[in-house]
Amino acid sequence: MVGITSGSTATTSAIDAAGNRVATAGGGSYGFLLPDLHGNTAGALNSTATSITDAFAYDAESGAGA
Repeated sequence: MVGITSGSTATTSAIDAAGNRVATAGGGSYGFLLPDLHGNTAGALNSTATSITDAFAYDAESGAGA
């Protein structure tokens, strides 16, 4: 587990053996991160993995988050 605290808000992440973030927790709840085929975080799922709570897009040319 890796934790980051900013002010009174703490965010904790679960990291797998390859160094990939697979889950994150903050504000008393947690969720899972969904990678795309390139290993980028493509979405976030709720704690039961039944709904998408956030989605991320990347520019294929520059590799930057969009």
